Amino acid sequence: MPPTVAELVGRNNKTLTTHIPALSFKENAEAGIGPPRVVIISCVDPRVTPEKYFRLNPMEALVFRNIAGHPQSCWKDIATLDTFLIEFFKNSGLEQLIVVHHTDCGSTVFTNDMIRQGLRKRLPESREIAEMDFGAVSTSIEQSVRDDLAWLETTPFIRKELADSATGFVYDIKSGKLHQV
Repeated sequence: MPPTVAELVGRNNKTLTTHIPALSFKENAEAGIGPPRVVIISCVDPRVTPEKYFRLNPMEALVFRNIAGHPQSCWKDIATLDTFLIEFFKNSGLEQLIVVHHTDCGSTVFTNDMIRQGLRKRLPESREIAEMDFGAVSTSIEQSVRDDLAWLETTPFIRKELADSATGFVYDIKSGKLHQV
């Protein structure tokens, strides 16, 4: 059975004796540690944890997780961080972007229409629902990655150099292997 909020808070309290404080932006800079330059976009599925399958250490990458791992759901955050790094740190900003989808993804089971119908039951007066995209994957997972990479190439909100650096993968939940698309 999954833990409750109270159990999770209890676990946090047990970590306090071994907690090592994170460095501030200024402290990282003084230690010669720059901000992360790699962005990973992956699915929210709890079986798929980029921090584990990439063996990430703190400050190595920025990880965004959403339904199916689509960049369309987090482009504003990526654009904000990229611009922040350029303006605040006076550097070149983010340098690489990775899109990771995975096998046995729930986004291949539901459809956007299914979600729309469920929302209309709760919000029958809402007109916005008809236009909403909920991340359903109606093609193969590999094609979904290709579609996301193509979207990155065409959106004006992601800097061209960053979009050009984008690489796509499918993570196999059984073997743990990443397959480049």
